[in-house]
This record gives sequence, structure tokens and C-alpha cells, in this order.
Amino acid sequence: MNKDKKTRKSHLHLACTLDMYANILKLTLQCLIHDSTDDTAMQQQIVVDKALMHRLVKVFNTKIQDLDEVSCHGAWKQTFLLLTALLQQRDVSALCPLLTALSINWEELTDVICECIKSTDLSVYITSLHFFSALLSKSVRLPGRETGHMKITIKSVIDRPLNKGAASDMSAARTSGAMLATLLLSEHDKHLNHLMSPEKTAAVQALRCLVGVSNTAKHTALAGGLMETLVEQLKDLHTQLTLQGLDKKSSSSKRHTLLMELKETFNLLNCLVFQSDEAKMAAVDNHLSSVVFNLWAWCQLEKSVLDALLSLLCSFTANNSAGSTSMVYCPAVDGSIVHQKTHTNNCLAHSIVKLASEEQVRMASNLRIPRLTFQLLCNMAIAGECRNVMLKTNFLQGFLSLPAIKKNIKQQRIRQSLWLNLLVCLSISSDAQQALLKLKDSVDMLLEFSTSSLASQQEAAMLVIRNLCFHPANKSKLLSHEKLLDHVTEVLSASAGIHSQHIVISAIWALACNNQKGKATLKRRVLGTLQDFENQLPHNHYNVNILKDLQNVIALLSK
Repeated sequence: MNKDKKTRKSHLHLACTLDMYANILKLTLQCLIHDSTDDTAMQQQIVVDKALMHRLVKVFNTKIQDLDEVSCHGAWKQTFLLLTALLQQRDVSALCPLLTALSINWEELTDVICECIKSTDLSVYITSLHFFSALLSKSVRLPGRETGHMKITIKSVIDRPLNKGAASDMSAARTSGAMLATLLLSEHDKHLNHLMSPEKTAAVQALRCLVGVSNTAKHTALAGGLMETLVEQLKDLHTQLTLQGLDKKSSSSKRHTLLMELKETFNLLNCLVFQSDEAKMAAVDNHLSSVVFNLWAWCQLEKSVLDALLSLLCSFTANNSAGSTSMVYCPAVDGSIVHQKTHTNNCLAHSIVKLASEEQVRMASNLRIPRLTFQLLCNMAIAGECRNVMLKTNFLQGFLSLPAIKKNIKQQRIRQSLWLNLLVCLSISSDAQQALLKLKDSVDMLLEFSTSSLASQQEAAMLVIRNLCFHPANKSKLLSHEKLLDHVTEVLSASAGIHSQHIVISAIWALACNNQKGKATLKRRVLGTLQDFENQLPHNHYNVNILKDLQNVIALLSK
């Protein structure tokens, strides 16, 4: 009897202490919010205090079974709010003490976040997920904590086995990332039909950040059917948008809500497929490209939605030939998926090429959409079907319409760089090498860009010319160009960058290979320049590769 009374008294005392602790944190947070000093001096003073950071996260060691739920939730909520505010620190290197404290108490923190997700207290639920999202978002730039020969980061901690006794077993079910993914996946499915509700927004944001950082969470989410769920959600949103468009009485706010829901779905898909071959193949199997094509017209109504879609497609097509090829698929009338052997205007690849052409003409002050569009085209160039779409239309004529490089306007320089980077990717393939040389004055334009004041434009232009030199049918045409060999000797003779000079040497090598007539021309025009360049080039370990190639070219031309 006395023991129970003593236990209740102890619990009451601890509950009062936690309430006081929560109030202190609340006061501290208010001081941080109203701190008017430059660079939030108070915030910096708190976040660099190692002892304070460790004491701050120790509250996560408090378990609900020891106390009443209200006291624990109050302390956890205020701790999450304060930590979220501290994560807004601009200097990410100053967050090392916080990272250290969180990594030491990671399993306790994970248990608390799981308890908060299961909680019926909406404010605790949302606060914990906001903190978790902020932590994972910051972890991309957060420095690791050195411990011996290991570097601990949030990514390594979240994918670390929870059971230390089974450290050799790296199964996804044993990591905090997988455990949190299972819970958040359940929450996502629970709120699937709730448009833009606060709890759904918090859960989706946390799930998006989690699968973007944790490999085990991504694997768990894919195994749980997240890809299938999201693709079905896109189909459902397309149906709702179509019905809303047919309803004359529907409000524009309803359409805006649906578009924002579409944007969040794209963002979640983007994090899911990012650097994951498994997720990319799941997207191909679920015909993501065809579903997106149906939504294309709706996405162009809102720039932020189009931005999210292009970012998703860039991640989806990166180093993914199957994903790029799927861009030329189009949906049949009955909803089944068919592969169009003949290229028509009714596919996603054509829509993207058309958007790139329109953005080139428009080229407004906001360059985000043009950058993403051309990056997507660079990714798509890996697939022959996508290259055909670009080569068999008038799209490449846009390169010839670029302004002269003497016009030093920022938007025009960016436009030129986007085109040059795309041509570098396209010119790797033999079909594009022939198509590019057939463009009138294309070589003259590339030579002009190779004299640009921007080193990146110089190298990109020289890379395209070098790639054109590899095609057998192009060699005689390039060697007969009156300015090309003069420019080559000028680059080798001038104080150009070593990388540009290496590109020029590889171009000469390509022109001479299996080309007896061209070899004679090169021997007469550039052999002497190559020999002089070899004598002037410092023979050190930095120039090993270029020296080796240079000697091979000289030997080839000297035969």
C-alpha cells in the first residue's frame, strides 16, 4: 500500500517536472522567434552547446508507461517545436552537436515518433512529423559526425539495424527507416481520399522525405505497394479534374486544390524513384509515362505543378533506358497500353519536345522550367526512340536560331548552354552525329561557341565537334571545312585549358582513324603543331593521360 502511494507520488512529481520542462521550452522557443539580433545569435548560442543538446533530447527516454500520456506528449511536443526551430540554422556546420545528440539517442527518438504517429492527439502527431521532415530535409546538407574511422550521418543511422546483436543482418525490417515507412505508409493510405488535410499533408511530407533519404524505407514502401497506389491516385485525380472541367458550376478553388494534390503526388513519386533502379522499373511496369501523358494538359495550367512533373521525369529517366523508352508509349482508347512503332504526335516525348521549343521562344525571367525541360531531354537522349522524336522533327532547328555569342545577355547565355549540353548528349549516338552535320552552318556555330568567353560553352562545343568526328561519313566533310583545322591548331598553340586541348587531340585521333586520305591532310596541317605541343607540355603525373593520347596520335600520323 505504501509502495503504491510512493510510486504515485513519484509519478506525480515527474509529471509536474515534465510540465515545467515543457513550459521552459515554450518560453525558449518564443525567445528564439522574437530574437531580433543579426543571424539569430541566441539560436547559434543554443545549437552549439553540446551538453544542452544532449540534455534536450534526453526527454525522449521518457516512456508513456511510466507516466500519464498528457505529460509525455506535452514535453515531446515542445521539444519537437524547439528542435524544428533550431534546424532552421543557416550554418549547417553548427548543427553537428544536434546531429551527435540525435544519433546517440536515435532508437529512443524513433520510438517516440512512432508513438506520436499512433497518437490520437492531432497537435502531437503533426508536430512530430514536421520535425522529422525538417530533420531529413536538412540531412542532405548536414555534416556527418566523425567517430573513429566512421562518419555518422542521418542516412547511415536511419538505415542501421535496430537490433545491435544482429548487426550483420541488414534486412529492411530491422531498421528504423523501414519501421517508420510501414507506419507512414499506413497513414498515407488512411488519408488517401482527404484532399489537403493537415494530417495528410504532414504524413505525405514525412513519407516523401523518408523515402528520399532511406534506402530501406524506399524498399519497404515499394514492397507495400506505394508505387501502385500513387499511380492509381494520379488516375483518380485525372478523372476528378476532367469531371470538374465539365461541371460549369464548379469553382476554380476546387480545381486549384486538385492541382496542388497532383503536385504533392508528383513530389512523393520523385523522391521514390530518385536513384532507385527498383522504383524506376516499378514505375515502368505501372505505365507511369502513359498516366502522366493523360495529365499533361492539366499540368500546364499551373507552373508549380509542371515544375514538379518535370522534376519527377528527370529523376525517372536518369540512367534509365527503359524509362526513357516508355516516353514514346501512348494510351489506347480502351485504356490499354500500346507501343507506337511509328512516331506520332500523340506521346509524352513529343509533348516534352514541343514544350522545349515553346520555352526556347518564351525564355522568360523564370528559367526553372527551361532548365528542367532540357535536362529531361538530355536524359531521354539515351533512348533511340526518344532521339528519333528529336531528330525527325524541326526541333534541332532551334539551335540554329540561337543569338550570336557577342550578345552578352544572361537569359541568352543560359539558353545557349542548355542547347550545347543537349547536343553533347545527342552527339554520342551515330544517328545524331549525321543529323547534326546535316544542319546548315552547324559546324560554324559550334566553332563560334568554342571561342566563347565561358569555359563551359567552349568545352561543350568542342565535345560536340569531337563526337561528330567519330562518324565515318562525317570525316571528309569536317576535314574539308575551311575553319576547323585552323581552330584546332589555334587551341593547341594558345593558352587554352588542358581539358579543351585534350578534347582537340581526341578529335584529331578520331579523324585520322581508318581514314588514310584524312591522315595525309592531318599530317600536313597539324602534325608539326602536335609535336611542338608535346615539347611544351610539362611531363608530370597531372598530364599522364593527355601525353599518352598525344603520343599515340603523333605515332599514327607519322606512319
